[in-house]
Amino acid sequence: MNIRRFLMAWLLSMSVLPLNAQDELRSPQLDKLTLPPGFSIEVYAADVPNARQMVLSPNGTVFVSTRQAGDIYAVRDDDGDQSADQVFVLDSGLNMPNGVAFYDGDLYVAEINRVLRYDDIESHL
Repeated sequence: MNIRRFLMAWLLSMSVLPLNAQDELRSPQLDKLTLPPGFSIEVYAADVPNARQMVLSPNGTVFVSTRQAGDIYAVRDDDGDQSADQVFVLDSGLNMPNGVAFYDGDLYVAEINRVLRYDDIESHL
């Protein structure tokens, strides 16, 4: 095997490694967490990749920003079983949304260069 073929094969194999690492990071490894006695942990919503910041509205909607992905999600548990029943993508393509706040029915999202307000957001879900 000449050096060129070897390098091409090596580069191809190295390009696959990050994909495998990302898949591993996406799958929750809850069994590796150490919790105090009496505590438990479960996945609430699996369809919210790269979740960064969260805020809970008085009506029970969890709003989630995803800094690297640039998305904002609304997650709802409609039947009260402590597991998400609906996941809405509210906005996408944002500039690193790194903070969310909820006040008086409005959702506020902090990006790197601005703050966005989504008026009466829960009535639009």
